[in-house]
Amino acid sequence: MPHVDILFNQLQKRKTEPAQVKTAIDNFEKCFVDVRNKIDDIINEAKVFALNPKATKGDDVIIAVTITELPH
Repeated sequence: MPHVDILFNQLQKRKTEPAQVKTAIDNFEKCFVDVRNKIDDIINEAKVFALNPKATKGDDVIIAVTITELPH
């Protein structure tokens, strides 16, 4: 989960202003809500891959989810 790593790194800095902490947490929450709102689309995409008759046993299915990174 890259957003957790980014948030962790931002909060571990020695000199972090309270405004920077609030901004980092707000950005994290926004990204989290964005993913939560897209979960139905992600599930539907996974179902399409699972029901695809072209796939044969043993084929790997990769579902990519694009999430914008938090500003550094």
